[in-house]
Amino acid sequence: MATLSTASTQNDEAVSTQDKSTQIVPKPIQVAKRLEKFKTTIFTQMSMLAIKHGAINLGQGFPNFDGPDFVKEAAIQSIKEGKNQYARGYGVPDLNSAVAARFKKDSGLDVDPEKEVTVTSGCTEAIAATMLGLINPGDEVILFAPFYDSYEATLSMAGAKIKGITLRPPDFSLPIEELKSAVSKNTRAILLNTPHNPTGKMFTREELNVIASLCIENDVLVFADEVYDKLAFEMEHISIASLPGMYERTVTMNSLGKTFSLTGWKIGWAIAPPHLTWGVRQAHSYLTFATSTPMQYASATALRTPDSYYEELKRDYSAKKAILVEGLKEAGFTVYPSSGTYFVVVDHTPFGLDNDIAFCEYLIKEVGVVAIPTSVFYLNPEEGKNLVRFTFCKDEDTLRSAVQRMKAKLSKKVYTTTTTLELHSLVTYILLQLRTRKLFPASWTSNRLDCFPAEPSNDSPISYIESGHEPNLSHSRPLYSTIWILGQENAQDQFLKDQVNERSDQYGGSLENRCRFAFEIVAAIANEIGAETVGIRLSPFAEYAESGDSNPSTLGLYLAESLNKYDILYCHMIEPRIKNEDEESCDCSESLMPMREAFKGTFIAAGEYHRDDGNKAIAENQADLIAYGRLFLANPDLPKRFKVNAPLNKYNRETFYISDPVVGYTDYPFLESAA
Repeated sequence: MATLSTASTQNDEAVSTQDKSTQIVPKPIQVAKRLEKFKTTIFTQMSMLAIKHGAINLGQGFPNFDGPDFVKEAAIQSIKEGKNQYARGYGVPDLNSAVAARFKKDSGLDVDPEKEVTVTSGCTEAIAATMLGLINPGDEVILFAPFYDSYEATLSMAGAKIKGITLRPPDFSLPIEELKSAVSKNTRAILLNTPHNPTGKMFTREELNVIASLCIENDVLVFADEVYDKLAFEMEHISIASLPGMYERTVTMNSLGKTFSLTGWKIGWAIAPPHLTWGVRQAHSYLTFATSTPMQYASATALRTPDSYYEELKRDYSAKKAILVEGLKEAGFTVYPSSGTYFVVVDHTPFGLDNDIAFCEYLIKEVGVVAIPTSVFYLNPEEGKNLVRFTFCKDEDTLRSAVQRMKAKLSKKVYTTTTTLELHSLVTYILLQLRTRKLFPASWTSNRLDCFPAEPSNDSPISYIESGHEPNLSHSRPLYSTIWILGQENAQDQFLKDQVNERSDQYGGSLENRCRFAFEIVAAIANEIGAETVGIRLSPFAEYAESGDSNPSTLGLYLAESLNKYDILYCHMIEPRIKNEDEESCDCSESLMPMREAFKGTFIAAGEYHRDDGNKAIAENQADLIAYGRLFLANPDLPKRFKVNAPLNKYNRETFYISDPVVGYTDYPFLESAA
């Protein structure tokens, strides 16, 4: 794993200063074995770098604006009224009651403020008290990675056996089958965070129902961190405790700081049935015993604020989010959807740095903006090396300034990195080898280069036309209008696969990332030969990745990323589907929606569908599909029944799905003549 060049210098600080006349001798650091792997938190390290280099801090999740005046005035009033001594250990009655009332309003659950609510010093302490109070050494706890770094450290202190389930981009959906395989009678608890830090994902009702059924079936507890519940932008937040049979096995943790922009107050709470609250309170008693008394009274005032406060809060954060998200996209990042929290996760790899830590250091030192590397949020840091997290809990001027810095400096970085230069050399090498080894087909159409060409077929609607010349790689004008990737097994295909596999480590080496590298190469080749269209049969890549660690939606986003980088105008998708285990076709429009939205050009998809009677539609073979799609490109006035127009995407570009059932050219003679 990569490490920060500014890593903690604790050895240098651990010195003896009692006798100034003697030489200072460094002392070895002493730390319990259960904490040996944990260093200075990434937030501290990045904040120190930010101060050193004068960078705008979009890393750590604290607002740079103050909380509401009415809450601060309540705190001042409490201090003046003498509410300054130790509070009752599990919370002042006024705050316990306010927490219970808010929880009923949000979840519909009635809880006893005296027996089921415990006030803590922030949600971080609620997490610690829950782990230490309810987990025994050796107990198995499931985490969803990426995760807030406090989780792993606290579970290590409790002696838990940690099992990770990774949520993957683009939508970070719950891998249900993987979770089912992981949960067993040995599982003590599942730690759930929704809305989710760092990804912004919100667990859907369907996902929560799956988790709930597994917990009930296997007698598993749920520790639910819901500190961002009031920052849910695109869907309703659901407390898992509110699902049938779940309150009795759930500890729900929350805090004041995120919702009221008062993170320094450290007021949190845990809600649980009495038999679980006992363990939480036992640990809390020996961690902090009590929490700031005047701040508790002020927090009770805050929680009784009308709903209009929360509505305004979401409007304000939605505007901030829009500034950051659009700015990151314009700067060249691949930005993943965020439905909640005030965080956004992006893919930094378009800028050519080796990993997330190297990129964040570069971003701070050379660009003047702070992000958080996400590899620290994974049990296996390699899984997060391509991602970084930004926060938008800053005032709008700060966000705009950060965006301007990134747009001004990062856009120039994309095309000057070592990786891109190496890629350019690789593209030149591949084109040269394909030519000199005569791996191009013996004949091809005058305006089409097959990178993974289909086998020539005389009876195919697309027959290879003898051109009688080799491609002139040094020619200044565009040689081809289209490059096709059809995923066939032949010499060209194998050669390119070998080149990709030999160099895929720079993208992580996974199945998913090998496909990603292939897309990058093809887009670069298209750019080299002057092609404005990339045609692709996605299913071989989708099936390849489905056997590993990806899905068609992810691949579609990676394809769009590469096409956008080289300003490709059109993407023509052939057979945009995969098959599930029962050999049933998946809906291409659903799996490719992320790509459609991300691609800056015009997207056209043609695929195999089936009529109700089981007869194949549109085409009998791959060559027909290609012919039909090319015909569509050349004939925009085809009858309306031959195409389905989708709404414009965010770039105001059109998308077409060819979906008319065509069994053969005998039904539509003009297709044959036009082809």
